[in-house]
Amino acid sequence: MDLVWTRLSLCVIAAAVMSGCSGSSSGEDGGKDSASAPVPSPSASSFPFPTLTPTGSPSPSGQALPVRVTKTYQGFVSGLDQAEKLLPPDPGLGASATEKVLYSLRQKTLLMTQFKGRTSAWCAGGGVQLAAGKKTECTVKYDGVNVHWTVSVPSTYRESDFLVEYGVSARGTTVLKSEAVYSRFWDGYHEPGWELRCDRMPAFKVVKVGEDTGYDCQFLNPHVSPAAWHNVSVRISETGVDFT
Repeated sequence: MDLVWTRLSLCVIAAAVMSGCSGSSSGEDGGKDSASAPVPSPSASSFPFPTLTPTGSPSPSGQALPVRVTKTYQGFVSGLDQAEKLLPPDPGLGASATEKVLYSLRQKTLLMTQFKGRTSAWCAGGGVQLAAGKKTECTVKYDGVNVHWTVSVPSTYRESDFLVEYGVSARGTTVLKSEAVYSRFWDGYHEPGWELRCDRMPAFKVVKVGEDTGYDCQFLNPHVSPAAWHNVSVRISETGVDFT
């Protein structure tokens, strides 16, 4: 998986010797993570809408999937604000680098699954290795499933740095929740008059990060010709539920 780079403030280290550090930071049990770059919310602009010619058509081609999608469900995590509400308060400026990274990973895991869940986090060896070129394996437990993240510190890092740009990438397994998929599909695709449907999916299933889950969703625009169901496959990527 490609690394997602994030800046981490090390003001906790510098606070005793210099002023000018301000704002909140993130930790394992934190709230807002202003010490790192905002975690991107999934965007509907990347969804694969086909180019269609409007004219109208009677009966659509293709087979309708069994579950009609009509709403978002309570517990859907559409962005960073919703993710933060599921985490304890920010421990503050004095949090360690490891606490900040772990809090960020808990955020990212909630944004990946896009649904409420209980999270805890830890890193191998007890903490993030802040050294040039080092990688640390960290884990977020989400509703009992371990989601693994690799935290990478660039080779350009120096101990005197007060801001660290670190990379994270998810690997292995994550969680698919049917209500998260249906909510995300409705959130990204619904238009007046359109019909949205999906495969029937389990309420909770462990899947591979970024791989085809074997489930599809589909949409029908009744105002175009030829009328047809357009299917998209479901994946759970690092940034959320994707349709390709």
